[in-house]
Amino acid sequence: MLKKTFEFNGAKITVRRGKVRDRLMVNATIGKLGLDTEDLGDYTAKRFFARLIAQAQVVEGDLGFVFPTLADSEEALAASFEDFMELDGGLYDELEQALFEVDRPLNDPDLLPVEQVPEKKEPSVG
Repeated sequence: MLKKTFEFNGAKITVRRGKVRDRLMVNATIGKLGLDTEDLGDYTAKRFFARLIAQAQVVEGDLGFVFPTLADSEEALAASFEDFMELDGGLYDELEQALFEVDRPLNDPDLLPVEQVPEKKEPSVG
């Protein structure tokens, strides 16, 4: 699955499979936000937020915060991050599941049509 669209509180969000550009954008976003070395969860939170910026878009509606871009100022990006952190946890759950689904390995047997799944061979005894 290369894209997944879901709705949350009236907003429609599309998440797409990550590309090399997105992985680099995640690193750049974390760098722009800066890290709090005293807060052990800071990296995880900012990495997730950065993946949201890189791989998602609000197709319609309002998620309850200004959806940022990497081109935003450091102040605007930080404010958007803080607003995101105060949103309902259900949004995190939906986003986490969508990102998991679109970024699964392309050769994952669970994603193949039944007729393309290779048969498992029983080990020979003897």
